[in-house]
Amino acid sequence: MNAADERAAVPATGSDEAGGPADGVATGYVAYSGDAVAMGRTIRALAEKGVAIGAQVRYPDGLALGQESFYLDDVALCDVFLAQVATIAALAESAGSKLAAVRCHGALAMDVSSDERTAQVVARTLYRLFPGVSLVCVAASPGGGVARDCGVSVVP
Repeated sequence: MNAADERAAVPATGSDEAGGPADGVATGYVAYSGDAVAMGRTIRALAEKGVAIGAQVRYPDGLALGQESFYLDDVALCDVFLAQVATIAALAESAGSKLAAVRCHGALAMDVSSDERTAQVVARTLYRLFPGVSLVCVAASPGGGVARDCGVSVVP
């Protein structure tokens, strides 16, 4: 489920009201209908059922809902990624759970898979600030290799 109460596109098996054994929470970033209250409610529901919490992050492209790729310098990309992941991590911790994985959405997912610079910024930020949190991406992609080289566990 995401904070708009829709299923997130994160690999999961099984199903119930709060999702399967692993579920992603969309960050409610910019144009998503989710907000801190909706994200918190979704995360608490997942945590109560023992579902691992994942963050689904995207580019801040407004009404395009993460589908538009555009250039952000390393610092700006780190800030955009960090703000979204940190929000879900903090809400998960407040619900007695922890962040287990990050999945990039839309154009950011494609850029992480195919662009080494984007993959390095995302993987280094994840490794440094959220050690032990996995990155969901195409494992055989150049970005998957970059993430592994940075010490991040990659989940296909």
